[in-house]
Amino acid sequence: MEYIEQIIFFNVVIHLVFIFTSNLLVGVKGHKFLIIISILIDAVYVVLYLLIPYKLEKYTYLFVIFISSIPFIRKNIKEMMLLVFIYYIQNFCLGGISEIIYVSNFFNFNQLLLLLFLIIVFVLIYKNKYCFNIHMAKNKFEILITFENKKYKFKGFLDTGNLLTDEAFIPVVFLNSKQIIGRYVKKIDVQTVAIKRKMELYKVDEFYIKEGKRYIKKDVYIAYSSLSFDAMFGPSLIGGLK
Repeated sequence: MEYIEQIIFFNVVIHLVFIFTSNLLVGVKGHKFLIIISILIDAVYVVLYLLIPYKLEKYTYLFVIFISSIPFIRKNIKEMMLLVFIYYIQNFCLGGISEIIYVSNFFNFNQLLLLLFLIIVFVLIYKNKYCFNIHMAKNKFEILITFENKKYKFKGFLDTGNLLTDEAFIPVVFLNSKQIIGRYVKKIDVQTVAIKRKMELYKVDEFYIKEGKRYIKKDVYIAYSSLSFDAMFGPSLIGGLK
């Protein structure tokens, strides 16, 4: 009886890990009720399989498909199929690795837990990197500048911490100092963490930022700094004419 309880426990743990990582990768929340239902059915199936394997053997894949699909039932069919696909990828990978360990005569439950832990760590690392890249992509905007009958296009980065304006509250956009565009207008005082310094501001003929499919004209000053990208601007430039 103790052996059956261990089998059920580890089977449920693996099932939950696969559900968790699938939802995490797709970026959706799991349905608790559906997850509980799938766990109960999974536990009943494991017990029946251990007691009467010869009767359930030919239906194994049908049960696996049914049990693994229940937690991901939703109206969005494509999302559901993606979740189930990720679940199966994990299932096949873990099954293959476990089989190798078993054949090598090194298999035990501690190694299985280690495999599950490594899967979770890998998924969390991938998810964080994926979300960071999405965040960076969402904060990138195309900038169009015209000056002295010439057009310049840049990839601008939205920095939510950049709230710099002049005394008239006109926002300041930073461009990479590798290329100076615009005519000098004035200097303003800027207080940094360490010192207070003067910053030169420039004006261009026209400044546009692309939001969706439209270029929207903005009234800004240009300043120059050593950036790792083309341009940087604050949140006041997003949403309508400023």
